[in-house]
Amino acid sequence: MRHDDKTKVRIRIGQLLNICRKCPYGGLRNSSRYVQQCETCDVYKEMRTLGEWLINTSHRPKDKRIKKWTEEERRILIDNIHLPARKLSEMLNRTIPSVRNQIDLLKRKGLL
Repeated sequence: MRHDDKTKVRIRIGQLLNICRKCPYGGLRNSSRYVQQCETCDVYKEMRTLGEWLINTSHRPKDKRIKKWTEEERRILIDNIHLPARKLSEMLNRTIPSVRNQIDLLKRKGLL
């Protein structure tokens, strides 16, 4: 899966949404007639297919969830800033890019 493919799909979904906005049923979003009409529409079917494909290809592995930084972790990072990012990542059980991003954030905030 390439990033370009996802970008092209998102652009196509945007184009399809613009087509939907011009549809005569566009203003009837809450009525059952709207749903019946959309389910038979080719634009709707293509948009659903692209959306489902995008969802199925964009899942983050369950063991790779984003872990928020705690104040204690930030304090350890600030106190040990003299160490290389690799060592800090081992100490904090974080990835090296995560440590580098946090250092950059702390620098922007003026804490380093």
